[in-house]
Amino acid sequence: MSNTEQNSVVFSVEGNKVVPILLDFSALPRANPKRTSARVKVYSGLALHQGRAGIYLIGREWKRGVSAAPVGAILRFEYSTGSWGNVYHSYSAFFVVAEVGDNTFVLHDTVRGHDAEVRVKNLVLLPTLGSEDRAWAEAEILNSGWRPSEYDPVRSLFCYWMRDRVHERAAAAATTVTATTEEAEEELAVEEPEEVEQPLPLPVEEVKPRELEVEFEQPPVPAATSQPAAPSKPELVKIYLLSMRLPSKYLVQSVEYDSGKTSVREVRFWAGKNAKIASRLESIRRMALARVSRVFAFVPEYGTWIAVTEQALAEAQRVSEFVVEELRKLGLDRYAERYTIRAIPIFLQPEDARELLGAAVRHLSADVETLKKRIEEAEREQDKRALRRLEQEKSYHEALLQAFRNYLAQLG
Repeated sequence: MSNTEQNSVVFSVEGNKVVPILLDFSALPRANPKRTSARVKVYSGLALHQGRAGIYLIGREWKRGVSAAPVGAILRFEYSTGSWGNVYHSYSAFFVVAEVGDNTFVLHDTVRGHDAEVRVKNLVLLPTLGSEDRAWAEAEILNSGWRPSEYDPVRSLFCYWMRDRVHERAAAAATTVTATTEEAEEELAVEEPEEVEQPLPLPVEEVKPRELEVEFEQPPVPAATSQPAAPSKPELVKIYLLSMRLPSKYLVQSVEYDSGKTSVREVRFWAGKNAKIASRLESIRRMALARVSRVFAFVPEYGTWIAVTEQALAEAQRVSEFVVEELRKLGLDRYAERYTIRAIPIFLQPEDARELLGAAVRHLSADVETLKKRIEEAEREQDKRALRRLEQEKSYHEALLQAFRNYLAQLG
């Protein structure tokens, strides 16, 4: 992988409108000014960085201060106060930047339960993520061939941006000038988990935005004669978007908390029967991803899987049924409905479709070349088992690449 690829942009909101922001936390308790810490950071995207142990997914800090930020950026706030040996009050929260005006939010004290208000401008408080959400994000990052940064809250950022799409809701709220703050909060609401996250922050680099204008398939509505005619479906390009949530070993993890004087360390482990179930869950995940990758292509720039053939609908359904059935065999029926896979048809403007399909073709081409090199290595080592597996994998990727190239060629 070249240096350019190793430091490439995965996601960014830096091209969005920049608005003034304010976080006034003066009402929070202060036990000892010398033992009070407040940290505010604004993240504008995600990127890849080459480290000694591999390619890391890192957060991109907004470099222009914390008084103004682009719509869709995420602000992280951490505050603690106490004595030299103990923490009395601790607050941690994530906000998304949205042009919604002034408001107040109540932050939860994770030490003594002394909840307190903060005053904000153009910020909306995001729901706290739990350990299962962080585990999902970590699994998705690892399955993409990256390592999550231990210095940036990338698991939370990945959930908020790539899964919950809070930036899209923030942009929608910003375009409605008459929207109230309460309406904006509803627009940005996502399902709130139970547990609390305590990630560590650190700054990183700069990013460029990648945006798509998407139109979801809807029933036709008769247009009034006074309204301009909407674009007909033939003018748009149909692509299948993959909605996928897969189980991982973190579903059956046990968690203990090692408390120190000034911090709490989370320890995850798998014991007894859960260790075997965890191993099986990882196998189910790998098999589901392998099957999905035969008809869908993952495009890192957009953080999504896409397909161009009707076969994707049927295969997504089959893989979803496979995952549900395997969970039931493990006695995890109560989680079965949570993990589903389906293909959603969307319609793009031709120029957006060309950009997205072109990115998919580039990544698939690189995957095929990588597989060819691995096949050569297997031939040199006379590893017949690996050779058969790699040859089969290459045939799937080549067929998928050709399907994408043909579809792209039809757009002219």
